[in-house]
Amino acid sequence: MALPSTGPEVEEGVGVPGAGEAGDGDGGCDPDVAVSRAPPGASPHPAAPTTTLRARLLSLPGAGPETADAILLYALGHPVPVADEYLRRIAERHQLLMPTPGRNRINYDSLAEFTCQAFAADAPRDHARLFDEFHALVVAVGKAHCRRAAQCAGCPLAVDPHII
Repeated sequence: MALPSTGPEVEEGVGVPGAGEAGDGDGGCDPDVAVSRAPPGASPHPAAPTTTLRARLLSLPGAGPETADAILLYALGHPVPVADEYLRRIAERHQLLMPTPGRNRINYDSLAEFTCQAFAADAPRDHARLFDEFHALVVAVGKAHCRRAAQCAGCPLAVDPHII
């Protein structure tokens, strides 16, 4: 199954799969690891380096780190963790990460790095699939339990010490 056409403005602004040399992509958390990725169900394709595509995505109006990383992971199959508000709430409430001194929130890069570290022992070839599954689980727990007002009853993480 091939990806649908992205349109010339996206192709020019971001670059499309197949535009780079084979094996020119990278391994997500480790930009020095070269791999070629394709989304589940898509034909394998050469990919531009993740860092290059991410920089191009971030240069687009309104695109921030979460949007760029979601496109890289879900649309282009790059092994990039996606951090969001649900993960931030879970990490803060369960004291997995603490905000940088002088800041009241954990920043995006810290959340993404936290996810990379959680899967560091896994084979890089599995990272895209693992990041996808992890983010889906975070969203499910976040929507059901870790809203602005925590709903801890029945949460699969309720046994873990946490603060509200």
